[in-house]
Amino acid sequence: MLTRSKLRHALLFFTVITSIVYLFSNNTLKNNEITDKNITENIAAESSVINNRSQETIEPTWLSMQDAIVHNNQTRDGGWWAPSPLNSSDRQRIAIIIPYRDRESNLIVLLYHIHTILQKQRRNYRVFVVEQQSIIGESPIDKLGHDNFNKGAIMNAGVTEVLKLDKYSCFIFHDVDLIPEEEEIPYTCQKSPSHLSVRIDKFKYNIPYNGLIGGVLTVPSTIYRVVNGYSNRYWGHGSEDDDMWLRFHKKKIKVLRPNINKLRYKMMRHAKRKWSGGNYCELLKNKKNRFRSLEEDGLRNVKYKLTFIKIYKLFTHIMIDIQVPKDQVKCKWSPK
Repeated sequence: MLTRSKLRHALLFFTVITSIVYLFSNNTLKNNEITDKNITENIAAESSVINNRSQETIEPTWLSMQDAIVHNNQTRDGGWWAPSPLNSSDRQRIAIIIPYRDRESNLIVLLYHIHTILQKQRRNYRVFVVEQQSIIGESPIDKLGHDNFNKGAIMNAGVTEVLKLDKYSCFIFHDVDLIPEEEEIPYTCQKSPSHLSVRIDKFKYNIPYNGLIGGVLTVPSTIYRVVNGYSNRYWGHGSEDDDMWLRFHKKKIKVLRPNINKLRYKMMRHAKRKWSGGNYCELLKNKKNRFRSLEEDGLRNVKYKLTFIKIYKLFTHIMIDIQVPKDQVKCKWSPK
């Protein structure tokens, strides 16, 4: 029979062993180099990460949107805020772009926290929730099915509409299911793109593969134009971020990971969408010539219709109808 003393010693032993395993884990951050030679390994690693998410369930939350509004009562309509008076370091105009579809509880929690952090950091910002419209009927997008979310096209369309509303020098693309654990995470743009969501609790605060820049990414508006934004060709779950990394690599643009020990995030649970293999195959099929069409696939070429723009207290809601290309890739390759 375990006494309290024995139980306490057992718990202490378990804690020590766990700490040692973590410290000596070989799954640590590598240097930020990726080439066509190792992109296949990175894609395989990403497929493993995605498959490991299949057991996730919707995370209940006691928060309501009204709770988030009350908590952030200094935020102005449309989800914007700026310090007063402005000094030279506050003048960077930041657009927080959240690609969104069917994750309301995650969105409420993110809005509850992100405004507080941005205001403590005295950022001059506005939050945009860019949603892909679900169409019921005979449209091509309906035939593709509910699971075919085009995150890259959503972000390109979002940037296009955001720049029609105002001038922004910094874009921060933020997944709706990631909550910063540290208030010191720098929500601002440097001269180069910065990957902020380096350490995520879901992955035991290790980066799953070297080329990963998904989650939370800051990109100066000038650089976003140089690489022509994200690709519009990735339908389903994933790979548009890998393609963006390669666009940076092609243009010899370094991706920063500033102060990685502070870049910690919690991933909220959510319902898992069905995996779509076409996006991975797109990378593999175009391994050697994907960048020949870089100028023809991206920000300047995204096909969409603006459904509406609505102003809410904590965000500006942009609803987008993405136009499905006729040459949508079909692929038999699947991750192992």
